[in-house]
Amino acid sequence: MFGISYDTWKEICEMYFSLRAGIHKVYLQWFPFSKLTDEDKAEIAGEDFYNKYIKNGGFVLFPEVMRRSENYIQKTDGSFRKSSLISPILFLVLQAVGKEISIRYVSQRPTEVCVYYAGN
Repeated sequence: MFGISYDTWKEICEMYFSLRAGIHKVYLQWFPFSKLTDEDKAEIAGEDFYNKYIKNGGFVLFPEVMRRSENYIQKTDGSFRKSSLISPILFLVLQAVGKEISIRYVSQRPTEVCVYYAGN
């Protein structure tokens, strides 16, 4: 559906699942990954899950996956930042789409262009 290959899906899953638990708990978007068991992670990164839900876009049929929550997070200076939280599966799908785009992207910019910067 989105041109996500299984290799990319597996690589993205392994990248986020392999982060230390402490790192998962620090970032709001990564926090749900701290709740997954090793079996859960293996299932999500597996080829059966990919073929059933990712390759054909089946994940969009689940309202929980497409749900987005809006809230505010307090910053260290006491001010607030509006935040949106998407589901963990949708997060992984979007990361995989970005990876596929980066693999296929070919710059149209000439290589002989020089850029100079003189500022602070």
